[in-house]
Amino acid sequence: MQGGAATNMLMVEDIPDVFQDLVPIPQNDGPDRVCVIQYPSAFTLAYNYMRAVWAAEELSGTLSLYSMCCMHSTFVVERDIFDCSLL
Repeated sequence: MQGGAATNMLMVEDIPDVFQDLVPIPQNDGPDRVCVIQYPSAFTLAYNYMRAVWAAEELSGTLSLYSMCCMHSTFVVERDIFDCSLL
């Protein structure tokens, strides 16, 4: 698994190449969803592949992807908290 030029960190643009044996699984909110959430494209890509990893039970070598998903989730929560504090 190769990441960015100077690090071993997985980069968003590398995900399809690193997990080329998996088909990404998009989020499925079902037929009765109330609204569509517009996630950032990096978040959507990472989580679509994370769902594929979970479905395939192919957990070996996925720590970088899992870390990226956690980082994006933490960023969203922190951003929302910061936005609320500005009210």
